[in-house]
Amino acid sequence: MAHRRVGEEPRFKRIKELLGDPDAVASAYSLFDYQIASDLGGEEAFQNLKDRAWRRGIRMASDMVPNHVGIDSRWVIEHPDWFISLDDSPFPAYRFNGPDLSWHGEVGIYLEDHYFDRSDAAVVFKRVDRRSGDEKFVYHGNDGTRMPWNDTAQLNYLNPEVREGVIQTILHVARKFPVIRFDAAMTLAKRHYQRLWFPEPGQGSHSFTS
Repeated sequence: MAHRRVGEEPRFKRIKELLGDPDAVASAYSLFDYQIASDLGGEEAFQNLKDRAWRRGIRMASDMVPNHVGIDSRWVIEHPDWFISLDDSPFPAYRFNGPDLSWHGEVGIYLEDHYFDRSDAAVVFKRVDRRSGDEKFVYHGNDGTRMPWNDTAQLNYLNPEVREGVIQTILHVARKFPVIRFDAAMTLAKRHYQRLWFPEPGQGSHSFTS
């Protein structure tokens, strides 16, 4: 299932190009939305493929990434309160003076400067609401096994609207595909999520400081 806009350059592809990889392609795990991309033929082409596969005894499957979305996703633009974020940068030395990676005229998205000179792998990006002037420092997605993924935004599952939004997205995908694979599914487990993002005192470090 393709999940990106058509007719616009995915910003996660742009990040790779800014790092010196002109032949980079967009990440399959930094999702804009769960819709069939029109450059793949859209819904009509998908249904055609699904029908032909079914006649041959083949069932269609889709990947899903429940832990995060792309930094330029529809949810980042429309629902900034759905993500783990702070009103102030978690690290005073962070600077966000690079190119605006947003496709939306009323919202700016900025990676931390040191990411581009490869001197740091920042754990947040800056989201700026140009209408209100509000700034949020949104944490990148992280599964606890490696550095944060710089082209993603971490969903906050303590927010009931997020949980409902993801449930409805899963149902939307399930209506199209009889088989769904969840990437990094352990990130939905309560114990794993708490350990990573909201550890109890004495339980060790988490992604806010890693």
